[in-house]
Amino acid sequence: MSAAHRSEHEADESNPPAPRIDGRWVVVAMLALAIGLAIYAFSYFYRQQRRPIDFWGNEAAVLLVRAPNVTALKLEEVEPRGLSQEIPVADTLSDGGRQWHIDQSVDISKAGGMTHARRTLMTDTAYDWSAVASSAPDWEYALVFRDEQSKATVLISVSDATIGLLESDRRVSFAPSAEAMRKFLVDQFGDKDSR
Repeated sequence: MSAAHRSEHEADESNPPAPRIDGRWVVVAMLALAIGLAIYAFSYFYRQQRRPIDFWGNEAAVLLVRAPNVTALKLEEVEPRGLSQEIPVADTLSDGGRQWHIDQSVDISKAGGMTHARRTLMTDTAYDWSAVASSAPDWEYALVFRDEQSKATVLISVSDATIGLLESDRRVSFAPSAEAMRKFLVDQFGDKDSR
């Protein structure tokens, strides 16, 4: 054996090859990581949506997320003595003995920002659960979510930072997201003076 060949052979013995990892273990590790991340994602979204689902109720929560038809309403309170035959009942909303005239109505089912607005309504951090919501808010807007069988009407008072469901007496402060919701609604009605 030549000296050059011997030194190569000795070098190979001093640097043994790196141990090989069985490919099955790599696949098992990747699968375990994917399952762990899926469980984390599920629990994260569950925590983010638990209180909003409890607040809205299951039926309304499903409509807020999936309703194919969404209409934005701009409201104006009507004094009891001011409600006359001139305003048809179909053009008003009633809540707690008070009435609001529907001043404008816009279909926003496919409006830019609608997906974000839906997500906001279903996110825990959009609400201030510790604050006391106004008991008699001045509703300025409403979002009507409807499908073929049912509807949910979300009442919004930006000035009171209160949001509620017309079909129930539930109210909550949405101070953390009130300004973003105001901008979204102002854009839908094209009211440049309110921006």
